[in-house]
Amino acid sequence: MVRNFKRKTQRALKYSKDDIATAVSEIKRGVLPIYRAHKLYKIPKTTLFYHVTGRRGLENKTQGRSWAIQLKIRNDLLKVFKQWSSGDLVFPEQKSYI
Repeated sequence: MVRNFKRKTQRALKYSKDDIATAVSEIKRGVLPIYRAHKLYKIPKTTLFYHVTGRRGLENKTQGRSWAIQLKIRNDLLKVFKQWSSGDLVFPEQKSYI
């Protein structure tokens, strides 16, 4: 991904996670149908449908994909790379078998 990435559309930023949570809870309680909640909260119908049926959830704290590696492993790798760049960690000498 490019360092200076800029989101092309602001579509997903027009509604908050709280809006989704309240809309889903009202739909599940039977207060609002999906179409009326879509109009009221300005959330796409498919998004509401996926959250109500369980295809999507609110377990993710950020938008977009999750990390490819776990956060602990990523932090450990960053520590090692910082040690290499500062010169504190040196590769052992390799023997030539030729």
